[in-house]
Amino acid sequence: MFFKGLSKEIQEAVRKLTTDAVFQQRFGEDKILDELEAEQFDMKACLIELQSTLGHKIKCGTHTFSQITPAAWSWLWSIENPFVKKTAKEPTLADADLFLYVIDHGVSEDIVDTATKAMGYCAKIGLSEEAVSEVIHQLVTRAFTPLKLFPNMNQEGEGTEPLFDADWLTSLVSRVHSVTGYLPETIMNKLSMTACCFYHIQYARMNTTQRIERRPLEEILKAQDYRACELICDRLVELAVIKPEECEEILKKISTPPSEINSSDSDVEK
Repeated sequence: MFFKGLSKEIQEAVRKLTTDAVFQQRFGEDKILDELEAEQFDMKACLIELQSTLGHKIKCGTHTFSQITPAAWSWLWSIENPFVKKTAKEPTLADADLFLYVIDHGVSEDIVDTATKAMGYCAKIGLSEEAVSEVIHQLVTRAFTPLKLFPNMNQEGEGTEPLFDADWLTSLVSRVHSVTGYLPETIMNKLSMTACCFYHIQYARMNTTQRIERRPLEEILKAQDYRACELICDRLVELAVIKPEECEEILKKISTPPSEINSSDSDVEK
């Protein structure tokens, strides 16, 4: 981060953020920063990736949840469950009931019957609303971790809303089958999405001459730096130190250029 190009007033406001309770809480709880931190190579993250790939269950309270399968993800997307498909609708407890019921019991042919059986499911297995939110976040994050670790592995165009329809499902199954030889039904209903995403990466490696490597640390550090700068600018706007229309220009000034990520010239040690 670089602050030397800012006015003394703004620099002083940024310095005060180190003791600003609101900013510090947001910074400490920011999910984007947490996810970027998790992408850095460490043994704990590797263990989680391995557990998810092997289909190990996630324990929450006294209940254990299976990993998300491709069939479950596609089915939930097709019925527009807001935990899977982005909609204007805020997720409700009923949406969580259906999401977790399908994760536990698999995909059913009868949507109405599944929705009926899912009613009150979170309460039945003894989960609080806070626990529900956390376990769903874990399940979704783990499902697509491989695509975040390896750049350019998502085939959707930039800014394009992904389609998880039958074409996506069968395309994924075809790639995984060509690598593993597993039957389509096994891939759809038993393999974790994490495993399928890793096999998708192996398929790409087998069918290209380009090197496909993990996302470099420098790229992750740059994204962390940029996100921290966004949080700083947002708080400065709230405190009326800068105007909303000044955000973009100031963000460019204070975020660290890629070539200087590991440089000692930056104003602030990350």
